[in-house]
Amino acid sequence: MDKDTIRILTEVFNTNHFEDRINDRLYNSTISQSDRSNILKQIRSIYGIKTPNSPQLRIAVRVFKSNEILKVNDYHRQTNYLGNEIWVIVQRRAVKTLLVGNSSQTNNQDFVKGKFQVTDVFYSPAELKNHYSK
Repeated sequence: MDKDTIRILTEVFNTNHFEDRINDRLYNSTISQSDRSNILKQIRSIYGIKTPNSPQLRIAVRVFKSNEILKVNDYHRQTNYLGNEIWVIVQRRAVKTLLVGNSSQTNNQDFVKGKFQVTDVFYSPAELKNHYSK
């Protein structure tokens, strides 16, 4: 791992659960090193956004979309995920977990809300920032 990636990882790890998901879903996958670095930078950009500090508010944010199908091996659940998107869940101003999605399903906000059990859906960190900076 390069120094920039290590620095970004230390900034975004705020829970053991999130650290496990990063390891499972980014490093045990077909995602390239440059894409991993881009995903981590997108996640880091979410930390400066002032979202409501409400335990009921859970926000899904797509941080990466690929034209290729990503294969992710989740050793904790002993399963594989296939998808072309990486999403994070934000709650109480912190990124809680990282999920793999498929754009054929996640284009539907109602599906995302039900599947990821969230109250709001944003398709990029910039969209999240624009919404909460009003």
